[in-house]
Amino acid sequence: MKYVLVQMALQSPGRFFDRFGPAGDAQYLPDLWTALGLELEAAERIPNTGAATWYRAPLQTSAEALVLILPDPAGMTEAYFIGVLRSSANACRVFCLERSHSSMSKADTTVLTEFAANGRMNWGPGSLPAVTDFVSLMDRMAADADARPNAFVEMKLA
Repeated sequence: MKYVLVQMALQSPGRFFDRFGPAGDAQYLPDLWTALGLELEAAERIPNTGAATWYRAPLQTSAEALVLILPDPAGMTEAYFIGVLRSSANACRVFCLERSHSSMSKADTTVLTEFAANGRMNWGPGSLPAVTDFVSLMDRMAADADARPNAFVEMKLA
């Protein structure tokens, strides 16, 4: 599901914001989650509980932001949130806060990833799984022109 939503944002940021943003239908994400889940075996389906959106209008110092709040992740690399920063009608950056696990501390943690048309970047430790913390982290990454990902995996997403 994460990759379907990421591809939607990368392929058409304007349409993505129209569907999921404040002018869209608040029930669209939960309904889409349920519909796509029907393609899975019943045991693999995750209810749409908690699926929602969060929006921030553009600010002088920050891009327009839209966060898809996903049902609580059960496994590693499953997403808490998909966040999209849109700088213009057809330009955006797509981030994801994923569930992870620290082998050193033996504790659950998060990882910040970013998706582009040509692949997935791992930016390292993420924020707490709270929308405002995630948005602040996205804003910091977007403002840091010198930031380089820890890893890149090539894949065609758009």
